[in-house]
Amino acid sequence: MSYWLKHALEKYVTFTHDEWNFFIKFGKTVILKPKDFFFRAGEVAEKVGFLKEGILRACKEDKKGEIVTSYFYFLPHNNIVTLQTSFAQKIPSEHCVEAIANSKIISFDRKDIDNCLEKYPVFERLVRKISEKQYLDSSKRINDFQTKNAKEIYDDFLKESGDLALKVPQNMIASYLGMSQFTLSKIKK
Repeated sequence: MSYWLKHALEKYVTFTHDEWNFFIKFGKTVILKPKDFFFRAGEVAEKVGFLKEGILRACKEDKKGEIVTSYFYFLPHNNIVTLQTSFAQKIPSEHCVEAIANSKIISFDRKDIDNCLEKYPVFERLVRKISEKQYLDSSKRINDFQTKNAKEIYDDFLKESGDLALKVPQNMIASYLGMSQFTLSKIKK
């Protein structure tokens, strides 16, 4: 059951047999259908998930009442499903995480993650490396929005996300890229 997860996490650290067995026993399988939530807005993110299959998005309602997509979780990229700020600071999130397609996640509660952090130093390194990756990804996204035009942003999205553009509704992609559906349609032509 967990070989795929061990393989994914060993991009960051290497586990001993005991470390891995201690960790994996806490995992719970979560099955989501489209429009099901892994996190709801207004709640504190008290878990971290690892996407085995499917597509999810982090989104929130803006001041105009429109839903803005902030992030996609999909394979092989972006497979760690959490709301980092809410989880790290233990504060309610403005975002929710919603399934776009049938999805399967292995989920770990905060208390179980804390147990792993207390028992084995490898989990401190894992958390640090995952946090660094998320920070660098966010920094790149901010820089791109500040320095690139809409066409360059869309072209980068296609290069980095491949066939995600074929699997996700265009209104969600436009929102994620910070443009209107009209602008996205013009760029695609």
